[in-house]
Amino acid sequence: MVYDATRSDNEELSARLAEAHIRPDLRQEVGRLIRLTKSHQVASEDRLGAILISIDLSILGAEPARYDDYAAAIRREFVHVGEPDYRAGRAKVLTQFAARPVIFPDAVFAGRYDRQARENLARELASLR
Repeated sequence: MVYDATRSDNEELSARLAEAHIRPDLRQEVGRLIRLTKSHQVASEDRLGAILISIDLSILGAEPARYDDYAAAIRREFVHVGEPDYRAGRAKVLTQFAARPVIFPDAVFAGRYDRQARENLARELASLR
């Protein structure tokens, strides 16, 4: 996995890295799945994508204390961003997730975590205002 909080191409670089190091018959699918984590948008018939994205977003539905630790860690990752810009950017991302009819594309995850995710998002959004 490639991750640098100052870059916007982490998913693409991670996908390329994986594609360069795995079996040829899996390269395209693994790369595709990794690239989904950029937008978290999954086609309705994409079962593997729905599971992967739901796993990737599962922290949103964590218990409040764990979610708050995660949110604080995200702020530390973006220490290079000034407070007003961080608040605006983070609120934009959270608002986009909260506006989705379904946060988790996998039905099992949605049934288990959607309510808590929406509570966590609302609480963090309130703290950013």
